[in-house]
Amino acid sequence: MNLSTVLNSDISTLRVTAARAFHWWVAQLHELLPKHSAGRRVPRNIVLWDEGSFKLLGKDGAGRAMPRKASRAWLAIPASLAFRQILQLPRMSAPDLRRLVDLEAERLSPLPRSEILVGIEICQSPAGSEQCSVEVAALPVTAAERALEDARRAGLSVAGVGLFDSGTRTTRFDFAPALRVRGLLAAGSSSAAIWWSLLAFAFILNIAILVIRDQQSVDRLQGLVEQQEPAARTARALQNRAADFDTTARDLLSQRRSHDVLAMLSIVSQDLPSGAWVQRFTYSGRTARLVGYKRKDVDLAAAFRKDPRIASVRSNTSQFVSDTPAGQPFDVTITLKAAQ
Repeated sequence: MNLSTVLNSDISTLRVTAARAFHWWVAQLHELLPKHSAGRRVPRNIVLWDEGSFKLLGKDGAGRAMPRKASRAWLAIPASLAFRQILQLPRMSAPDLRRLVDLEAERLSPLPRSEILVGIEICQSPAGSEQCSVEVAALPVTAAERALEDARRAGLSVAGVGLFDSGTRTTRFDFAPALRVRGLLAAGSSSAAIWWSLLAFAFILNIAILVIRDQQSVDRLQGLVEQQEPAARTARALQNRAADFDTTARDLLSQRRSHDVLAMLSIVSQDLPSGAWVQRFTYSGRTARLVGYKRKDVDLAAAFRKDPRIASVRSNTSQFVSDTPAGQPFDVTITLKAAQ
């Protein structure tokens, strides 16, 4: 059932659906109980219905006085009114077996599925067997409705409906879940349902407490974060300043390594031959431009090329150089080798 179907359903349909879901959940929890505690309890009051008349049965099988009105009792219907059959089915849980039998109900009874109530009882099977014996009983809905109507007129509060077993003088095949699904039997207020409801409430309360405690822990952590926010901002500011200082220092060191003018002046001073003098010195990275005058017999380029630290020497003019009273002018560019 999706959300749109729930919103478009009436109250009675929602009540039946909620009751069906609740009883399915209780059945699933009942399967988790140990085998010695999950067995079916023998009802205290068993009232045998015989087409309009009632007889209260005791444990010894003798008839007793009818219980007072509004007393809760199990309604026993004669087994002759139902169809019974024993099936060999794969071993599985009782709810899964009940669903499997419901799917096969059309084949197990001459009546349509909508006109019968199905009850099952699992028989003893050999240990390790992959199959189990399941006795199935199909009770006509009309017979159950007549028995419930007579019980209401007699003032009885029906706790469950089953088939009367003359051998054990008790009931078999609990049809109460099927009757509740059809809305023919009230959910009742049995002690088991009350205990299961308390268990569900405790489980939900435990989850709610865990959620609340987790939220409180998150709120406390958020408060600590807010308290430490000014100190964290100051620490982040100091960290950013230190990172900026490191970046600036690395940039200055890189610029110093690539713009060492003193080293270039030292090389030029050592390699500049006598008879030449520099009038203008321009430095850019590993390149220096020298402009000046030299005597006519001085080979300036050859003197610089002898230095292994110099990569190249290039003249910046291709015109014929004439002599002047100060000497021959020169304009050369010296490029140092890259640092190894």
